[in-house]
Amino acid sequence: MAVLAAAASISAQTTTGSITGLVTDAGGAIVPGSALTLTNLDTNQMRKQAANDTGAYTFPALPPGNYRLELEHAGFKRFVQEPVVVRVQETVTINLTLEVGQVNQTVEVAGRPELLDAATSSLSQVVENREVTELPLNGRNTLALVALTPGVRTQAGFLQNTAVRSYAGWANFSSNGGLSGANAVLIDGAPVTMFALNAPSLIPPVDATQEFRVETNSYSAEFGRSSGAVVNIGIKSGTNQLHGSLYEFVRNDKLDANDFFLNRAGQPRPKLTYNQYGVSAGGPVVIPKVYNGRNKTFFFANFEGFRQRLAPALTTSVPTPDQLAGDFSHTFNSAGQLVTIGNPFSVSTGPSGTAVRNPFPGNIIPASMIDPVANILRQNQRIWALPNTPGNAFTGINNYVTSATQPNDEDQIIFRVDHSFGAKYLLFGTGSVQKLTLGGYDPFRNHTDFSTVGGNEADKTQTVVVGLTALFSPRLVGEFHTSLARYRNNRIPPSNGLFNITSLGFPASLAAQAQFQTFPRFNFSTVGSLGKLTSSEIRRVTDNYHETGSIAWTHGAHEFKFGGEYRIPQFNDIQLDDPTGNYNFSQAFTSLNPFASSSTSGNDVASFLLGVPSSGTMGQGLYLALERRYVAGFVQDRWKVTRTLTLNPGFRYDVEFPPTERHNYQSYFDFKAMAPIVQQAGLNAPGALVPVSSQQRSPGEHLLPPVWSAVRLRMAGHSQDRAARRVRYPLAAGWN
Repeated sequence: MAVLAAAASISAQTTTGSITGLVTDAGGAIVPGSALTLTNLDTNQMRKQAANDTGAYTFPALPPGNYRLELEHAGFKRFVQEPVVVRVQETVTINLTLEVGQVNQTVEVAGRPELLDAATSSLSQVVENREVTELPLNGRNTLALVALTPGVRTQAGFLQNTAVRSYAGWANFSSNGGLSGANAVLIDGAPVTMFALNAPSLIPPVDATQEFRVETNSYSAEFGRSSGAVVNIGIKSGTNQLHGSLYEFVRNDKLDANDFFLNRAGQPRPKLTYNQYGVSAGGPVVIPKVYNGRNKTFFFANFEGFRQRLAPALTTSVPTPDQLAGDFSHTFNSAGQLVTIGNPFSVSTGPSGTAVRNPFPGNIIPASMIDPVANILRQNQRIWALPNTPGNAFTGINNYVTSATQPNDEDQIIFRVDHSFGAKYLLFGTGSVQKLTLGGYDPFRNHTDFSTVGGNEADKTQTVVVGLTALFSPRLVGEFHTSLARYRNNRIPPSNGLFNITSLGFPASLAAQAQFQTFPRFNFSTVGSLGKLTSSEIRRVTDNYHETGSIAWTHGAHEFKFGGEYRIPQFNDIQLDDPTGNYNFSQAFTSLNPFASSSTSGNDVASFLLGVPSSGTMGQGLYLALERRYVAGFVQDRWKVTRTLTLNPGFRYDVEFPPTERHNYQSYFDFKAMAPIVQQAGLNAPGALVPVSSQQRSPGEHLLPPVWSAVRLRMAGHSQDRAARRVRYPLAAGWN
């Protein structure tokens, strides 16, 4: 028996694959009724079937792994080939020619033939286990390997470890020039992309990843709700052999030189410790004298921890003790000229007849004029640390050099259990819990931060996937999945709960409006401001419930597949900046000329001491509880028209219902409604924003649900020179 052709094609919205082919004799005639046996070399699980009347055979819904294919037919030699490697979401096509002989004669083929992708019109790439585990990855972010796929572009720190970047960057890659974050990510066949930012709830560790496939164009009808790539990741499963790993990756500042500017300022070398470590194990479930799970029950588990303490050199400017005392007699500009401080509460008429502010005598603000809030904040280094280096000549800027540590921690546990109920039912469950803390810098050691954006987060992801494969018959197979993905995102300022703004001198009436008690945010131009992490607050929980099912039926030259999916994405959130206020200070209110700026008058620290901000805001947020529903169905056929031509027609129907909000905080534009101000004006100009109500809870309920359908006709084949040919006719329509 000789291998005539082999091909790979896309299978289902799962990680399972299949093996299919055609059995003929040396003259090319079809040989029906051949007895085939397929054995999983890792778990020893076995399937049997006979070639149909057209000589075709298909073993569908196969977990990725290594298999042995055996074939027997009276009057022909017995055939054995191993290993036949089935990868994630792949159909391996092996067409065979029987050799005349006795059944007790055996033809053995070792190794996997070179695969020709002649049965699919999709464009995809598999990142195999060897690539996942052996390619160098700074931070060991498994999903970063999507960058190996042609047409995929990563952005904004996507390649880094998840513990050192905000969740907003977890989905930051695009495909074929599409939008960033518009991709679908599946774990063991179940979607884990969330309501928030379409980012995945789970990026498995390298040592837990078997392999994954990236589809970038012309998906089958089984895939939807993605305008970019589809990434299908398979988690490792246990086998009959116990296997595992123990690892740690280390970096340390003891091997680094000190920063030049820190050396000059007499500061120690910045701290850097980087430890990424873990352990994994997989094998049969065996409880001595109680249960022996060989050949039927398997487990795999992986724990990975990450600890990083990063302290880069930071150089900024802080007020001098004299300035905090109101003495600006030694405050100069870059030309060495004195910067005069004007009194905003004392105005006289200037030479040209315009109003000008009177300077403070001696350029010193009297203690009696110091604002009560500023008076408290300037004491005991409540805002700034004291200068520790002279800084630049005249101006004294860059007079504070330090290295503040940013802590980043991550712990992740992922496990998978597989169980076979005889030869007909295969059940698996995958679960993961991931905890992350992305800290902020505290350069002044007072729970404030002027340098970090998108940090100081405490996140937790939880993902559960359960799948069942039911072999109703050798030609009728069902696959069913249910999953829950949850992402909890808390961005809590370091000062949260440590300050009550009334203790800083703010009025109780203002404190009563604050939804969270944090240190206020103050912005300056000549000295270090208190940045994003001082007062940015997020409390968020987003869930994604998912159910899907499909039936595959092999009939003659057709491989039909039909099924559907149902999703409920939920988004519970409150996000606001500056719950206790954001105050901007400039030189404008202490400049001598109120109508023109000058390098020789006005200072923002002086404006702060006098309590005259140039602007201010106070953030308020709503507790949102959003939910939307998504339903889809599909029909797909793989029709082997000839031995060298395969048609892949398919139809998909999607319905994305408008979002609802539990507290009816949404509104919609009603083309017929009249705005109150328009009515008062007596105008006939319909069109107004209308709040939703208990009777109409969604902005889209006055319209039809958004419906999308797609018809995809795809052809693939190969010629005698083994060159693959692909033709695709994807059609799509959408309407409201």
